[in-house]
Amino acid sequence: MRQAYRVIAFLICALVMLQASMAVWAEAGLGLGILGHSFPILGLLHGINALALFTAALLAGRGIGRTATVSAAVPSAPAHVGVR
Repeated sequence: MRQAYRVIAFLICALVMLQASMAVWAEAGLGLGILGHSFPILGLLHGINALALFTAALLAGRGIGRTATVSAAVPSAPAHVGVR
């Protein structure tokens, strides 16, 4: 049981770390966009960051794969269900 708690604690820590890193990345991207008007080189970095995010989203979308088709027919219950 202790192993299960360790795994859950690790997953919670990993999710918190992931959320914090995504917030930092988002704030850095927004900061580059705002400061891009004053400093043209930061506008270029903002564009590169936007392309990197788009590429990551594209690759994640392609990595999902195709979803399985589900038939509309509902399978019938086995004959022995409810019979005594």
